[in-house]
Amino acid sequence: MVPSTKQITDAIISVSQKHGQVKTVRSLTDFLARTHLTHLLPAISLILKKRALQENKQDAISIISATNLTENSLDRITDLAHKEVGSIPKTVSMTVDKSLVGGFVAVYKGKVFDGSVKTMLSSLLNKK
Repeated sequence: MVPSTKQITDAIISVSQKHGQVKTVRSLTDFLARTHLTHLLPAISLILKKRALQENKQDAISIISATNLTENSLDRITDLAHKEVGSIPKTVSMTVDKSLVGGFVAVYKGKVFDGSVKTMLSSLLNKK
């Protein structure tokens, strides 16, 4: 079964929220080359641009954490996003993802705030 452009785009967004944009782009281009689907790249790029514009218009922050966070922790993450982006999120969505090990990943107006233990450990392992 050949994945649709939308399925690939949704997967890209999901992976980039967990693993970062650079690693995701490398993995995507490798995948498209291996599966002879590089012709889908322009359509994927267009969909990603449209999704980014939609996200920038939304006033919601999405927080993924290894555990349930306290209201205080959610407020601190929201404040971080506010200081970085310049606007205050009106709504907060919280998801638990135990694969993060600890910490959080937040996405607000297309900007990713990665404070996950998984990413920190990976960063330490990749430093030489």
